[in-house]
Amino acid sequence: MTKALLQMNDVVAGYEQGLPIVRGVSFTASGGEIVAILGPNGAGKSTFIKAVAGLLSVDAGTMVLTGHDITYMSAHLRARAGLAYVPQLHNVFATLTVLDHLKIGATLLPPAARKTQIEASLTLFPDLARQRHVLAGRLSGGQRQLLSIARAVLTQPAVLLLDEPSAGLSPRMVEQVFAQLVKIRAGGIAVVLVEQHVKATLAIADRAYVLVEGEVAYAGPAAALQNKNTLAALYLNHAHRPSATTGAP
Repeated sequence: MTKALLQMNDVVAGYEQGLPIVRGVSFTASGGEIVAILGPNGAGKSTFIKAVAGLLSVDAGTMVLTGHDITYMSAHLRARAGLAYVPQLHNVFATLTVLDHLKIGATLLPPAARKTQIEASLTLFPDLARQRHVLAGRLSGGQRQLLSIARAVLTQPAVLLLDEPSAGLSPRMVEQVFAQLVKIRAGGIAVVLVEQHVKATLAIADRAYVLVEGEVAYAGPAAALQNKNTLAALYLNHAHRPSATTGAP
């Protein structure tokens, strides 16, 4: 059994203290797996991912990353501790080149390792390698998303968090982005993604959590959610949802 890299226990979080959106969520993500965070609009998915990234304060509960308590750690220190976050929007700088973005990402690395890791990242993302000197503003939406992911994994984080990486992309580009996430998983990183594109997400995910009204309505194998009736029951009938299974890997 692969050791959990990220663990959360009974986490409560929101944008204002005393007004929780995430309500007592427990969660695990292990190396070499993709964990999907699903749920209807307003379920608290983006709040959850931002709380993990350190962009929102936690009112209760604990978060542990590779054995270290990060519950009250700032976002930039979480990044140094091995947590990489790719937001849904505004994740690249239009006036910088692909290579410039990777150089920015490499600043977290020791100087001697930066060039090697940049080249390794470009090898993993050949489409970006061909356009290393192109301004990000001239890339397609899908290419910009790949660039933001490439920059995030440059430092070889323990956990990669993504907030709706398929947003606004064509089906072809969604396929490319998700194929890249599968490659990243193979490198031993724990990939955690919030998504609305349910079918494509379940096709690559190992496990899934369904949030409804800020609570875990389901935690278990992603394959068990392939049945549309099961998902409908979870999304629409929270009061009579199926019993949640354990989220432990």
